[in-house]
Amino acid sequence: MAWTRLAFVASAVGAMVALVSCTSGQMSAPDFNDFMLRARALSYDDYQVALHLLSVLGTGNISTSLVVTWRGATEGHFRGFAGVYIAKECLAGRLPSGEGFIAFVVAQGGPVPSGVLLPLASRTIGDVFDREKFPESKNGCLRVYFAPVDGTEARLAIDLITAVGISNVNPSLRDLYLRVQEQQAFAWFRPEVKSKGNLLRFLCEGTSCLVAP
Repeated sequence: MAWTRLAFVASAVGAMVALVSCTSGQMSAPDFNDFMLRARALSYDDYQVALHLLSVLGTGNISTSLVVTWRGATEGHFRGFAGVYIAKECLAGRLPSGEGFIAFVVAQGGPVPSGVLLPLASRTIGDVFDREKFPESKNGCLRVYFAPVDGTEARLAIDLITAVGISNVNPSLRDLYLRVQEQQAFAWFRPEVKSKGNLLRFLCEGTSCLVAP
């Protein structure tokens, strides 16, 4: 676990939280390959560092036991937070980073999905849908939410949808829930399914995205 990063994160948390909301560093069109590499580099360790930092700061509904809990019980929440964070960075024209992700989780106050992650994910999905008719939805990082070319790209949309439904799933069943979401996404690649619409809308048919279709 990347605990060696904790001291840096703790000392710079204020600056990092500001970085998440700052617009001065926005890029109009981040390099797609670089964006995907950085998105895939986000790790469960980053999430655990954020949880530990929150427990140290005494903010959010974080307990020491949650920080060291069974990995399978929190992986779904990690993927949900990562899915929302990556989508928001894409919409803002920024490259995702481990430090930015940690700051994002800390800024939300921790893993309280029903109170924090679910409505945030819903708004983010709505923002992605708002860009559906824009030219940039045909290329770059936004494209992967509508027309991914493979499972690696589809993972971004899967994780964004995961953020909506994971809070309603028993911790012992979250691995199964994630597999079901992946199977549903892979079904979209069948020609007869793909022709009916984009991936994000297809996934929203099976999960209440809490946004207008």
